[in-house]
Amino acid sequence: MSDKPLILDAEQTLRLPLAGVKLIEASAGTGKTYAISNLYLRYVLAGFQVSQILVVTFTNAATEELRGRIRKRLHEAQRALEQAQAENKIPEDDFLAAWLKDLAAGDGAQREAALSRLRYAVRSMEEAAIFTINGFCQRALTEHAFSSGQSFQLELTRDDDTLWQDALKDWWRRTVYPLSAEGLALFSSVFPSLSKLMEAQVVLRHAQDKRLVPKSTDSLDHIYAQWQSVQGDLLGLGVQWVADRERYSEILNTSKVLARNAKSGYRLAELTLSLQRLDTYFASGPWFAIPPALELLSAQYLQENSKPTQIGKDKALEDPFFTDCERVWNRVLQVRELLRMSAVQRATEQARVQMEEQKALSRTLTYHDQLSRLRDALAAPAGEDLAQVLRTNFPVAMIDEFQDTDDLQYEIFRRLYLPKQFGVELAEASADTLAMIMIGDPKQAIYSFRGGDIFAYAKARRDVGEQRYTLATNWRSVPELIDAVNQVFMCREAPFVYDDIIDFQPVQAADKTHKPLLIDGWQTPAFSFWQFGLEESTQGANKNTLEQRICDAVTDEIASLIVGGRSGTTLLGDKPVVSGDIAVLVRNGYEGVRVRQALQRRGVDAVTVGRDTVFESAEANALYMLLEAVVHYQDRSVLRAALSSDLLGLDYAVIAATVDSPNAWLEWAQQMRSLHSQWGQRGFMAMFYSLLQRLELAQRLAEQADSERRLTNLLHLGELLQQTSRGLPGFESLLSWFHEQLQDSEDDETQLRLESDEALVKIVTIHASKGLEYPIAFVPFLWASKPRQADQKLRHGLGFHNDLGESCLALDTEAIAGNLYAAEKERLAEDVRLVYVALTRARAKLYCVWGAAEGRSNPACSALAWLLNPLQTPAQLATSLPNAPLDAEIVSSALESLASQAGGNIQCQPLPISLVPVQARMSSDAAAQLQARSFNGSIANDWRISSFSSLTREVHQPPIARSVAQSDDAILQFTAGAQVGLFLHDMLEHMDFGADISEQAVVLNKRFAKKYGFVPEQQEQLIAMWMHNIVTTPLNDTGLNLASLGASKRLSELEFDLGINRVEVTELNRVIGTWAGRALDSLSIDDFRGMITGFIDLVFEHEGRFYIADYKSNLLGLHLSDYAPEALKKAMFDRRYDLQYLLYILALHRYLQQRVPHYHYDQHMGGAYYLFLRGMRPEQGPRYGVFFDLPPHSLIDELDQRIFGIYPQAESSR
Repeated sequence: MSDKPLILDAEQTLRLPLAGVKLIEASAGTGKTYAISNLYLRYVLAGFQVSQILVVTFTNAATEELRGRIRKRLHEAQRALEQAQAENKIPEDDFLAAWLKDLAAGDGAQREAALSRLRYAVRSMEEAAIFTINGFCQRALTEHAFSSGQSFQLELTRDDDTLWQDALKDWWRRTVYPLSAEGLALFSSVFPSLSKLMEAQVVLRHAQDKRLVPKSTDSLDHIYAQWQSVQGDLLGLGVQWVADRERYSEILNTSKVLARNAKSGYRLAELTLSLQRLDTYFASGPWFAIPPALELLSAQYLQENSKPTQIGKDKALEDPFFTDCERVWNRVLQVRELLRMSAVQRATEQARVQMEEQKALSRTLTYHDQLSRLRDALAAPAGEDLAQVLRTNFPVAMIDEFQDTDDLQYEIFRRLYLPKQFGVELAEASADTLAMIMIGDPKQAIYSFRGGDIFAYAKARRDVGEQRYTLATNWRSVPELIDAVNQVFMCREAPFVYDDIIDFQPVQAADKTHKPLLIDGWQTPAFSFWQFGLEESTQGANKNTLEQRICDAVTDEIASLIVGGRSGTTLLGDKPVVSGDIAVLVRNGYEGVRVRQALQRRGVDAVTVGRDTVFESAEANALYMLLEAVVHYQDRSVLRAALSSDLLGLDYAVIAATVDSPNAWLEWAQQMRSLHSQWGQRGFMAMFYSLLQRLELAQRLAEQADSERRLTNLLHLGELLQQTSRGLPGFESLLSWFHEQLQDSEDDETQLRLESDEALVKIVTIHASKGLEYPIAFVPFLWASKPRQADQKLRHGLGFHNDLGESCLALDTEAIAGNLYAAEKERLAEDVRLVYVALTRARAKLYCVWGAAEGRSNPACSALAWLLNPLQTPAQLATSLPNAPLDAEIVSSALESLASQAGGNIQCQPLPISLVPVQARMSSDAAAQLQARSFNGSIANDWRISSFSSLTREVHQPPIARSVAQSDDAILQFTAGAQVGLFLHDMLEHMDFGADISEQAVVLNKRFAKKYGFVPEQQEQLIAMWMHNIVTTPLNDTGLNLASLGASKRLSELEFDLGINRVEVTELNRVIGTWAGRALDSLSIDDFRGMITGFIDLVFEHEGRFYIADYKSNLLGLHLSDYAPEALKKAMFDRRYDLQYLLYILALHRYLQQRVPHYHYDQHMGGAYYLFLRGMRPEQGPRYGVFFDLPPHSLIDELDQRIFGIYPQAESSR
């Protein structure tokens, strides 16, 4: 065991050397974020900019929380320094007080420098480099695309499952279709369908960094050759069977040793059918169509299915024929296993190559690709150049929640901040400032199912050597509970199994005022252990009954605490206990449902906290049906299906009556049509709230069970759809996005919210509780476990780590059996860590349940059994499975020993059993006092989110005068319509103008054409030519074209929000009409205020000026003359595109004011290009299809200051 870590208190934090690599272990409740904030403060005071301090954590929510906490800490330090200078006031905060004491010993210049750095840091926190690991990798890959060898424009996709499936289908066609009958029989016996192959292969998709056990080296051809060699053995068996069939049949039919049950296959009726199949097989073949009944003749199978007390007593079963059958059957199984291993690995290898090629062509990557590509770029021969750039940008890195890092993630940081590990020597100046701090708690590493790898933490621990620190003061819990939990993990050596990774260090209580649980004025023991199995009702109970007894005991106690709080007899410190003080920690949703049902029977309301997403809820599917009806209100089948939406709660009779009644049906259809119109005119959220009101959804949900949960989900969905609608034009795109989320969504924002802000009992999964705390916590189900079994199915393989700490994947039966001990050891270790998380959530009082149970709950393999009944050592787990046999006496003895060592802080007692449930439901008199508050304010109805489309919706657009002459120009004759425009926009948005246009056009056409109803193959050449025309056509007389714009000089699809005060539409019409010098169709909308939002197709910089470009696919005519300057100018004004580009120029003008130092419109604004794509021809220059204008500065100023009047707070493009 290594030396103990150094304790990092306030003084030590202030003295800690800033350079170098350090590991800080922060036990639960010891102030990890506080330590991060203080260290961040020190780096700021040392002169580092916030953009130079890389902070990495693992969720988007965590990044925002950290940003807020760090900003707050910097501001606190700034205020403390200002108050110290002005009032000589010393803060109560130990760290700030020590820092100010040191600062006071210096000169005034040091204090002024510190104050200046703090003020600047607080102001610039929006530029702080606080990212998720994926966010950091994405930034590194895109901002340093040349150094990393990546494309400049990469599209992020959630997963690559579709690409994998396509590649595996291709492999299947290439490999399986040409097989001979014999080969196909073998392959089908292993993988009867493509779906079975995909099921076996899915575990290998992201296992390229794992060691495969075994790693197949056999080619499929070699395995088929071995398969042929089995033929002779099978023919030999056939000869023996035909010659002596009656004797073998008699042995099997009359043996009194064989077990005649359904599982064995030796029941006489089944056996007769099996023997008939064998007769047919041995008589006529074909030899490769081996019936499963052959296994019944195997000597090993005969022995395994003999009665245990009769094995070896029937010598006839030892006939050499059965031994020969065993040998041949095992040979068949061996060849099949070889094929399974080889096929799944060869398919993965070849599919991966094809998939990566497809990703390269389409310039897409997944979240996992972000990590692997950055790692590969850093590991490449030229990777040190990229590493040096990133070190220069981020000389300091702080990795939060480091215990959840995996080996891939850690290798990225090792290459950046531990270059010596890879033979790289840095210049002295760089080495003196380079720093990385990894902070986390290995005892809370509970996310292996997400890829977290405690062995990566072990590697980091070895790398830092003596630079290991720990936070030793618990600020969360009362001292008695801290001592009790310490004692649980001090009952045995190596409590966390891997003592070379986690050496448990007891923590001490903070010196502060605590709030213990008081009942009738007496402080209760901080930790209550309830033992089941002592009382008659739980002795020998099955799992279902036992769980119910435990739920009853837990919820009775909760109800009693709540009732005692109301009467003033149960207090936390000096405050009564309320429902919101209590949490029940469960392992899964099933346990949570049982607890919630028991609470409801006692009149106790609860909220559920977990990691399920709102898109997995029934409300999501039900809302989708209604929105589909709103979008497709003319489709009778869609309208009829929407009536069955679960949100409406209509029974079949009501639905049928609505469909059959002309009046009722018309009313339903008109409702959907009205909502459709409202969505288009006022946006999604206005339609959504109207949907709630018109269909009375809130009232309908209120009449159903779990109404609060369901309404919370519905409102959450509405909010998410509103946020997304701002970036997705049109109904269909938002509906398509919604459908995608129903299939797969893992974003932090989509996780289920609390259904109530009331202080209710919380039911929380242990995984979701990490990082949270509760005054009183119940942990009722830690006594059970789910060990891996020796005969576990091979579908997903078996993950484990070998003696070198390498991540491995066992794929076949032999490998799984040989490495089951290692895998079970890891399972037990993570279960112990899960116990630690559960036991460290409470502040004042903790309840835990343990006992000896029967059935499938496996209490002897549980983490509590390992901790409290220490019969095995970690060394023994290398050669045996976890097993600490339990009975009531053993459990009682273990708990008595624990309680005695805890000095009265742990109370052990039998599981409480109450014959009558305790009721905590409020009395009717108290409930009657509750009433809704009245609203006496006013709601403005002129505030809206507008767009160019909504502003001009009522503008009459006269038909464009087109040439009479016909043309054989395929581009001019290409079909017209909205779908064409969307298709071309997608093509141009995803195209790298500086790369091979034809090659990209082929790939993108194949990718997007079907989406918009086109046939890719029919238009491939035309689209390639069209894209080439667009990109290479000069935009002006100097030869500027899209192809000349480097990736760093352009930005596609820039979204903007213009904040506006009240707009007088009549004055807007007058100002633009005066500028245009011609009569324009006036906007016929009401005055409004709010925001104008939109997307600019392209913003680019050329020779110091900034331009906007908009793509137009309008069919103006069938001759190039229809795209000449005068024709374009007429089309621009007729369709009021003049207003559109004025809004775009205004948005860019406001954006540049904030982004470009010393910005001036006349110097920096370039103008607006409107590219009518059908008319662009490189050989014609800018004569056709190109419209350009630079509005006068005076007009933009008038629009900016007077017409659209900026809000007090400045808006910016996102």
